[in-house]
Amino acid sequence: YPRFLYFLIGAACLFLFHTIVNSYLVQIIHSLGGNDKDFGLSLMITALCELPAMLGFSYLLTKRKSGIWLKVAAIFFVVRSILFLLSGSVFMINVTQLFQGLAFALYIPASTYYVNQLMQKTDHVKGQAFNIGAITLGNVAGSLVGGWLLDNTGVPQMLSAGAIAAIIGCLLIFYSVRTDI
Repeated sequence: YPRFLYFLIGAACLFLFHTIVNSYLVQIIHSLGGNDKDFGLSLMITALCELPAMLGFSYLLTKRKSGIWLKVAAIFFVVRSILFLLSGSVFMINVTQLFQGLAFALYIPASTYYVNQLMQKTDHVKGQAFNIGAITLGNVAGSLVGGWLLDNTGVPQMLSAGAIAAIIGCLLIFYSVRTDI
């Protein structure tokens, strides 16, 4: 499967950013003067924004192929990362969280469909295992890198690293993903 490795590396990079934001959201909120109530509200916004994309993904597939939706999701990972980096208030963080439904919530079902369409039936399980493995690698890397940067540099540097990872991930997704699938 040509370019599948690049797809996996791209996924790991996107989820490095995703994990930084999710694991250290409370520190991000506190750095902007927010409190635990603001943190809870931000999480609620994120969760609610995921539902329409995940529940309606089969409808989206009637409009465009899964490869297109993967690319759209990758773009919105970058949009979220830049908005997080530029947010100067808790309100802006909450506005940024609205894009979760177009990033993570779109990416998860799109990647599952894409891998199944890309690979022969005999390789579906292997493909999904690699897909989840790449996401897990990104999660672990995001926790480690984000925690180290938070402890040693601060929130802005941590968010900058996340934005760089998201941009690299998006570029790799654009390079590797076929839009005819």
